[in-house]
Formats: sequence, structure tokens, C-alpha cells
Amino acid sequence: MDDVVGYNQTAQTTSPKYRENPTGWDSEEILYLKRIFELRLVVCTLGFVINIILLILQIKIRSFGRTQYVFAMILTISDIIHAADVFGETFVLRKTFKEPAYWFGAIAFASGLLSYLSIVAVAVDRYLALCAIPFKYKQVVTIKRYWLVIAIMFVFSITCSYIFLVSVSYKDLHLTYISLIVSTTLITLTCTVYIRLAYLVSISLRGMKLPVDIKRQRHTQTTRLMIAFATILGANIVFNMPQNFFGVYIVLQPPGNRYNVFKHLSLGNWMYNVQTINTCANPLIFWHQVLVKEIQLPLFSTFCKDSRTPNSQSTISGCLPSAIGGSRSSSV
Repeated sequence: MDDVVGYNQTAQTTSPKYRENPTGWDSEEILYLKRIFELRLVVCTLGFVINIILLILQIKIRSFGRTQYVFAMILTISDIIHAADVFGETFVLRKTFKEPAYWFGAIAFASGLLSYLSIVAVAVDRYLALCAIPFKYKQVVTIKRYWLVIAIMFVFSITCSYIFLVSVSYKDLHLTYISLIVSTTLITLTCTVYIRLAYLVSISLRGMKLPVDIKRQRHTQTTRLMIAFATILGANIVFNMPQNFFGVYIVLQPPGNRYNVFKHLSLGNWMYNVQTINTCANPLIFWHQVLVKEIQLPLFSTFCKDSRTPNSQSTISGCLPSAIGGSRSSSV
């Protein structure tokens, strides 16, 4: 969900003129840039580990078999791919100070596009469940069909990435403008679709004529999910767009100041580090907003067991959040 266009300011500023140490750089500047790279490696490692943990927790609650959570699982997978890709790219830069292979950018493009598709898919699923076909949802929407949609999303992301890879020269200055246009277009379309669908879902939730308990449970579950992904979408904008605007700023500089001014290179890499933090932010947002309510914490379940009396009719599920304690049929 991160670098939508897949290639970043680091790759641009280290391409033709940074194959060797630029004239005028001293050892302290070289060391400073290496420290920036090392910090990015740390961020990528944290993002990879956090997303792996989140993926394990999602498997624990069987997200792969629940229609309302399967696209969140795909978002986690896309963040894992992106964190690993940026780690490899940065490792090459840190070691050789040479331009990394183009396929690093292609993978970043595909993972970024996949993350946006996943966010939209969550809103579409809730729209189908609560607005479009609320009474036929379980008959029409099945997990097998959703996995088919996911396969199409993967193929579409890879195809777009390949087209972008073979049709755009990474040494062309127009790449920066293309990057900004692609990023802005994806974010605008995603926000427009998501906000519209979220509005329709909120109206549907208010107009539901269901028993109070079921209505409250469905309202809480859907609201948590929609707010979580709205926050994730906002985080993508905050972390990603400054990097693209800075790329335009670099291109607007005189030719002699584009790539061999140390402050430009260091600032561009700092912005890329900030952008990479998004791989850590996404899983933490989803955990805080949604997953913590879905998982039976050992300490909490122990408390529930200890609180039961021999004659009590209460069960452990009664102590758990409704999404776990209730019936699995409440996946709508």
C-alpha cells in the first residue's frame, strides 16, 4: 500500500550520477546516507515482522474463510511483499550505491496497487452485504468466489506492473510526473469509491429493522471495519504523497542541482523512510480497530473461566466479543 508507482526518489537520485561518490562528498556525508539506508532496513524489518504476526492472527480467526475479513488478509500480504521488496532494494543501495534492478520497482508498483484494490474491496463487500443484496448475500457471495476475485486482483496488479515496467524508462525525468499522476489518480478513485460506499452502508445500518442485539452487533462489527480501513487509507495518503511531490520539486531544479546536491538526496531518502513506515502503520491500525476485538486473549479467557461458578449457566463465549462468542453465521 505504499509506493503506488513502485519506483522512488532513492532509485532516481542514485541512478546515473550516483554510481560513484559524487564530487565534493566527504566521508561523513557518505556515512550519513548509509545510516539513513540502515534506518530504512530497520523499518522494513519491523514492518515485515509485524505483518507476519498479524497474518498469523488473521489465520487464527480464519480470515481466509470469512468474507468480511479476507480482503484485509490480502492487504496484509501486500504489505509483507512491499516490506520485503524495499528491504532488498535498500540493501543493494547500502552495499553498492548503485541503481537497483528495475524489478524492485515493478514489485512495489504491484503491491501498492493490490493494497488499494483491497481497501476498495472491503467497502464493496460491506455494500453488498448491507445495501445491494442483504437478503441474498450468503447465497450470492461465497468465499470461493471471493478468492477468484482475489486471484483476478493479483493478475491485474502484476499485469499493470509489467506494462509500467516495459513502457516507462526509469532514467526519463517524466517518470516523476507519471508517478505523481498515477498516485493521485489511485488515491482519488479509492477515496471517492470508499466514501460513497461507506455513506450508503451507514444509511443502511440506520434503517435496519432487526432485533436490537443483532442490529447492535452488526452495526459495531461493520463500523469497526469501515473506520479501520478509512484510517488505513488516510495513512497511505499521509505517508506516500509527500514523497511524490518532493520528486516533482527535484525535477524542477536546474539540471546541475537535481542529483548531485547532498541535501536533496538525503531529504528524499528521509521521505522514503517515512513512506516505508506505512508498512508498520497498516497492521497496527487494523489490530487496534478490528482484530483485538476478534481474538480470544489468553488472559481474558482465563478470567472468564475463573469467574464461572459451578451453578452458573454462563459460558466463555458469553465473556467474549459478539463476533467470536456469537454464531459464525453473523459474518454478514
